[in-house]
Amino acid sequence: MENEKQKKEVCPTCGAIANSYTYRFDSASARLLLAMARKVREQCGKGIVFTEANTIHIQSIGQSYSVVSHQTITAKLGLIAKLKGDDGRHIKGYWVVTKRGWQALRGELVPAKVSTFRKEIVERFDEMTTLGNALVTFPESQYNPQDWFEFGENQIAKKVEAKETLF
Repeated sequence: MENEKQKKEVCPTCGAIANSYTYRFDSASARLLLAMARKVREQCGKGIVFTEANTIHIQSIGQSYSVVSHQTITAKLGLIAKLKGDDGRHIKGYWVVTKRGWQALRGELVPAKVSTFRKEIVERFDEMTTLGNALVTFPESQYNPQDWFEFGENQIAKKVEAKETLF
């Protein structure tokens, strides 16, 4: 599935571009999410606490540019989020897997697409999908929802009690 750019429109009053975009959960977003989750699990396996392990420098996950460049789309879908520092500002290059991201990894249904206007989500569609369905166009032989069923949920439960920075 491709992300759709609707026809170019211009505001008749001010001349600003008034494009809206629809983003779909596709194989590139699914591969990005899987790579990030694998990095978190690897870090936790080294004894790093989940909160720190779920702080991922996007360039360190070993994926191609075409996959890594889907970070904004994957974020619009609510599967990952930019990491915020103590001052509330985004930390360049660092992202976290969100609660919805962990749900997708466990094979649960997540929104299949969202529509944005001027970088804001304006519509969440009722259509739902799974990570497995998103991977159909790019088979991921090493994806098994059971691998993620308890990992993310258990770690998030601990994190949410301390600080609600994940969606």
